Amino acid sequence: MFPIEDKVIGQRLLNYMNLQLSDNQKGRFQDNEGHYHYIQNNLSPLNSQAYLMKEAMEFGSELKAQASKPSGLTVSSKSGWFSKLRNSFKK
Repeated sequence: MFPIEDKVIGQRLLNYMNLQLSDNQKGRFQDNEGHYHYIQNNLSPLNSQAYLMKEAMEFGSELKAQASKPSGLTVSSKSGWFSKLRNSFKK
């Protein structure tokens, strides 16, 4: 084991572990004879993989929206060395 000194990362790890341990979809337990059985509970269903996928998709949409906003910076069009070389043969 090792210490997690960054408080933000530590909290993210705790949230991740709590999510994984709260996942109650397709959970199984092994009995004394080695047979697996689905865990029956009355909790609302939580699929950690679906939750994380939805969260990632929402984060990606936010990043895409931020990238489409104009930053106010102008970008000058510069031709690279290959374009200059190609243009020199066109003369």
